[in-house]
Amino acid sequence: MKPYRFKHFVPVVLLMTGLIVAACSGASLETVETATLRIVAPEGSFRQPDGTNAPEITGSGFIFDETGLAIVPNYLITGVSNFNVFIGEEQTTPVQAQVVGVTECYDLAILQLPVQDDDYPALELDDELEIEIGENVFVADRTADNGTFTLIPSTIVRQTGSAQNSQVAGNEGFIQYNPSFNVDGFGGPLLDEKNRLLGFTYAADETGVPRLALGVDTLYQRVQSLSEGNDPFNLGINGQATVIDRDGQQITGLWVRAVAPESPAERAGIQGGDIITHLGETPLATDGTMRAFCDTVLNREPGSQLSYQLVRTSTNEQLTGAFFSNSSPPVTPTVTAEPTGELPVTPGPTPIPASAYTPVVEDSGTFRVEIPGIWGQIIGQSDRDSFGVVTSATINANAPDQAANFLESRFSIPGLRLTVLRDSQEPTAFLNGFGNPDYLDSCEGPQRLSINDHPTYTGALDVYLGCDQNNSTFFVAAFTASGSNPNPLISLVSRDLNLTDLYHMLDTLEVDS
Repeated sequence: MKPYRFKHFVPVVLLMTGLIVAACSGASLETVETATLRIVAPEGSFRQPDGTNAPEITGSGFIFDETGLAIVPNYLITGVSNFNVFIGEEQTTPVQAQVVGVTECYDLAILQLPVQDDDYPALELDDELEIEIGENVFVADRTADNGTFTLIPSTIVRQTGSAQNSQVAGNEGFIQYNPSFNVDGFGGPLLDEKNRLLGFTYAADETGVPRLALGVDTLYQRVQSLSEGNDPFNLGINGQATVIDRDGQQITGLWVRAVAPESPAERAGIQGGDIITHLGETPLATDGTMRAFCDTVLNREPGSQLSYQLVRTSTNEQLTGAFFSNSSPPVTPTVTAEPTGELPVTPGPTPIPASAYTPVVEDSGTFRVEIPGIWGQIIGQSDRDSFGVVTSATINANAPDQAANFLESRFSIPGLRLTVLRDSQEPTAFLNGFGNPDYLDSCEGPQRLSINDHPTYTGALDVYLGCDQNNSTFFVAAFTASGSNPNPLISLVSRDLNLTDLYHMLDTLEVDS
């Protein structure tokens, strides 16, 4: 890959000055639409852990310079020789684009689109924009099969500054946002209401809410750094933190989706489909993110030898080797155990995924609901007035591997408490009265989101982020059922429940009249 010198372009200093001045006014919607790209990695570009080819993957990107420089996900580029880039309204014929530079731990790649006589429409980078919690924003997206342009309304729920890693990136500078509807798109620009660029969106984690974007200030720094060429810390891995179950055993690590040709990873014997479980002595992805991988790679001298352990599930092998070995010829992996039906288990916490569900009936029969099947210590209880009429009914449940009771712990451990009250209080009034008790002192927020897209229930959800030393998420939801008179108030208090499971509970909740 050639160094990023802005060849054929204005000098870097003039470009940077222009960015700061021009970004204040924002772009027109027409510019946003034309500058948003569709990137397609065809079927077979990536290898699954079982050795099979992954299906086609589509993401977005955007042009940030009038000469045709574009930002796209490394997730769709590294190790893919035949990726396709589609520009503008005409989404049938791809253009040839050259990779200028990539940085793995920010899931960021820069492409050069074909040189043309006219300027490309571009979204300007500005590292001085302020981003506020609660701000209404939009994500520009072209991941639909036909490349249809979509603006996805969203809300900022956490500012940049804190480390909040993902399955495909492990660094700082993230913004968290919550889209108004479920979408699989990623790579598109995050924009404010004036169409000014706020960030670069990431692929959604299977368990992650809200969504993540790389803030424009960090994005600006990375683009300028790549002007000097490829990131020297890159190993040439297109990776994703993963946890897989094999015969009842969990393997956590970095799933190698693809390997860049002639990269340190290829020379070290890494193949697509491998799961790297350790770099040196450090276990990878035990928290469900790339943080450990990136910390290990970035905290070493560039080019210094780095050992690894991996599992090749397609052949049931456990292999070791090293990056940047001084041996000649380069070190190749060695089999450390005969192929068996057993694979190594990496200790440490794993994310709580959306899972199979368990039907639960509250003890008094007031309501029925399905909760995540891996959650345990399910306790139902009811309160009655002097006439024996149920005034409230509650189900408490703990997340996996929690010995204490969620309620008795004062909500300090992962769990949930679902309560149906005979009270017909308004959901927002309930949330306003909930306050900010001491067990939420460490959290950021709340950010209030509406529950108005469900056919049966309406209400609101308060999201608290970055809670306690585990950086957990705390939800307080209140909603009412339509079609009942009076409408009972239903509340949900939870720590580390994900939105997929929350909405499944709404879908399956049945309250006795």
